[in-house]
Amino acid sequence: MPTRSTCLVLLVEGAGDERRLLLGRKQRGFGSGKVVAIGGHLEDGESAVGAAVRETREETGLVVKEAALRQVASIEFRFPARPEWDLDSTVFASGEFEGTLRPCEEIVPEWVPVGALPLESMWADSRHWLPPVLAGARVRARFVYGDDCETLADILIEPLFPDSL
Repeated sequence: MPTRSTCLVLLVEGAGDERRLLLGRKQRGFGSGKVVAIGGHLEDGESAVGAAVRETREETGLVVKEAALRQVASIEFRFPARPEWDLDSTVFASGEFEGTLRPCEEIVPEWVPVGALPLESMWADSRHWLPPVLAGARVRARFVYGDDCETLADILIEPLFPDSL
């Protein structure tokens, strides 16, 4: 089965110690029960940034413009025991958005202090790439999960340079 393309969107509000990241608890589907970044699969013919705008609106009620999104990571997720779960994700970040936050059937979004990320409730890869990205790094990463599809068997993280986009 081919790898699916997805996007993840990191919306941050506030400044300094008051910064908060928008995450959500998955209610159904892939990753159900986990706290995840906002995002989802690209539709046929859709760009990653277009999917980021659409998924943000669908999952949170918030509106973000394509021009306000910047790519901060490119991440491959591999599940050898469940190759149908394999994902290639483009991660975008923005501090510019409008609207009123609301839950949907798939996810219940909430603002979480950047200094208190619920990493124990997230996929195991999150503790490796999310804090550096929130600190300003741009990364390319590859995470290979073990047979239990919960623990990491292999990790590769390297800088994502502007000329490699």
